[in-house]
Amino acid sequence: MNDPVKVACVQAEPVILDRAATIDKLAQLAAEAADGGAKLALFPEAFIPVYPSSRWARHLTHWDGN
Repeated sequence: MNDPVKVACVQAEPVILDRAATIDKLAQLAAEAADGGAKLALFPEAFIPVYPSSRWARHLTHWDGN
């Protein structure tokens, strides 16, 4: 129970506007981490995006009164 666990913290960007390519990239990076001995790989929050934030954020500009 006291065995050390090797953890990989991945610092990478998703493939913008391409969810399938982002998932492929994640799989490759996770495999590299595992090959390096990691038992757990951590990726940035929302690495696999549902939508790009800029796509909806630009529609909010009219809410500020301009």
